[in-house]
Amino acid sequence: MARTISAGMPERQNRLIFIGAILLAALAAVLIFVALSGVLDDDGDSGAASFAGSVNVVVAAREIPAGTTISSDDLTVATLPENGIVDGALFESEGLEGLVVRQNMAKGEQLTSAKVGQGVADDDKTLSAVVPPGLRAIAVEVDETTVVGGFVVAGDRVDVIAILEREDESFAQTLLQDVEVLAVAQDAQEAVARLDADGNPIDTGDAEGSISTRPEDAGVNEEADTVTLAVAPEDAALVALAQEEGTVWLVLRGQGDSEILPIGPIELP
Repeated sequence: MARTISAGMPERQNRLIFIGAILLAALAAVLIFVALSGVLDDDGDSGAASFAGSVNVVVAAREIPAGTTISSDDLTVATLPENGIVDGALFESEGLEGLVVRQNMAKGEQLTSAKVGQGVADDDKTLSAVVPPGLRAIAVEVDETTVVGGFVVAGDRVDVIAILEREDESFAQTLLQDVEVLAVAQDAQEAVARLDADGNPIDTGDAEGSISTRPEDAGVNEEADTVTLAVAPEDAALVALAQEEGTVWLVLRGQGDSEILPIGPIELP
């Protein structure tokens, strides 16, 4: 009797060990499935899973030109190392649809609060929407000669020169340099985005960086008789006075030229 019992014990222990191994294997399979389901999406591609030392951020799903209104197809979520996250990165795509991209973005580039802005509603398409904070819009009367043959378009930058008379002698005075052109006749720059002081997209007059972009159809308008400039409040009064006392000329600057030169009154010899 004792021999029969002692002989059966190892066999029972082996069965228990075998059953335990099966249960552990099944549990491991479940855990692997759960982990993979978080890493792979429906197409088997890597998705937005969180791992130790990584963060989920919103990135461009494709190239997005500046001024583009964001759609769901433009965005995706990527898991990146924490030390690779840029300042101001956005971690959720909720609320981004309908906003406008402020600058060209490459595929995979992280979206930040400084790169997107408020969507342009119908009420935001007036000229006041593109006047930079702290500046004023003033129209200058021009003709084909005084506006560089009509080649100045919205978004260009110009110098402002006044031809005045003093003691029966004419002289030229450079009033302003590197001034932004907001509009030529009724062809104005287009509103792009508004940001608050913290760089968050909101619908207020507080803005950071450029809030407008050159219209895609901007072109030569030799028949334009006004050009609207963005100037400081005190400079607006100066330009208005110069128009009353003489003739104002606009001098077109080359792209990227922002140099300010010391230029005094010029008289003919």
